Amino acid sequence: TRWESAAAGAVPLLGEPAPIAVAGALVGIRLHRAARIAAARWAGASFGGGLAGVAGGAATPMLGVMSRLRNAVLVHEGGMRFAATTGTGRTITFGDDTEANELSPVETLAAALAACSAMDVVSILAKKRQRVTTYRIEVNGEQRDEYPQVYTRIDVTHVVEGTVLLESAVRRAIDLSAKRYCPVNAMVSAGATEVHHGYRMRCTGANQHEGAGEVAVTGPERRPDIVA
Repeated sequence: TRWESAAAGAVPLLGEPAPIAVAGALVGIRLHRAARIAAARWAGASFGGGLAGVAGGAATPMLGVMSRLRNAVLVHEGGMRFAATTGTGRTITFGDDTEANELSPVETLAAALAACSAMDVVSILAKKRQRVTTYRIEVNGEQRDEYPQVYTRIDVTHVVEGTVLLESAVRRAIDLSAKRYCPVNAMVSAGATEVHHGYRMRCTGANQHEGAGEVAVTGPERRPDIVA
């Protein structure tokens, strides 16, 4: 992920596939037919002409809660190459040719988890007036040997450096992302995966210090309850 510096902290550059859209395409969420029909009727769109009223992820009241419809179309291009186009017009190519930069669905899920959490963390740190100079996330996932070869554990380590950076602020930002804001983490943690959220941080400013630790563990089978 690329970052540019801003006065309030680091922010993500545009032009990258949205992690929620990527995860939606990978997980393949399917709404019950009756619920989809109800949502389409409410939006004034027919399935024959596509969900035009909600294609971009518009909020739709459904089943008693506010929901967002995400969509993607995947096209087979021969061999093990597949091209996906999201509802917002972004494209992703999946396959087994690493030299052609074709993505692995399972690896992409790990990257989407990192990206989703990172967007939360940099936003929260900016609000806390932390000045981040470098930031990356290291993700290590363990898959079981038996099919389906799901992730059984994922370690997400936030590596943050800045000139104005409090360890308490880093911990709080990661905790909020893991437990409240990141939908990719919520979906992964709702299944068979245990996600460990940790960090390493260093302040290079006037108050120089370093820190490291684990902030939270989410999953497995953790129900993603709605947080007010």
